[in-house]
Amino acid sequence: MTLAGLVFVAYAVVFLGLNFSGAFLELGIGPDQVDKGMAEVEAFSPQLHHYISHLHIALSGFIAATGLAIAGLSWYGVRRGEQWAFGTAVLVPTVGPRSGPPRTLPMGSCHVWYRVGWYGAATCSGEFQGSG
Repeated sequence: MTLAGLVFVAYAVVFLGLNFSGAFLELGIGPDQVDKGMAEVEAFSPQLHHYISHLHIALSGFIAATGLAIAGLSWYGVRRGEQWAFGTAVLVPTVGPRSGPPRTLPMGSCHVWYRVGWYGAATCSGEFQGSG
C-alpha cells in the first residue's frame, strides 16, 4: 500500500512534466482523442492554454498529495493495524479517480496508461462506458 502511494507521487511528477512538454495533455490522451496540440491551443487562445496548464499543475499537486496521504497512512497506520487508517487509505484513491472516468471514457480514452495508471483497470472494464 505504501508503494502504491509512492506510485501516485511518481505519476504526479510525470503528469506535471507532461504539462511542460510538447505532449501537454495527460498520459493516454493523444491525437485520437484531441486533435490539437499545445501550440495550436496556445495560438487559438493564450488564456485557454494558461488555464489548462494551471489545471494540470494543480491536479498534479492533488495527485501527489493523495499519494503522500496513502503512503503515510499505510506506513504509520495500516502497519500498526489501525482500521481507520486502512479504510481511509483505501477510500481516498477509490473515490478521487472515480470522478473523472465517466466524462473521459466515452471519448475512447481507455488507453494502456489508463489501464495501468492511476485510474486502474476497473474504470476501463466497461463500467463507465456510455455514461456522460
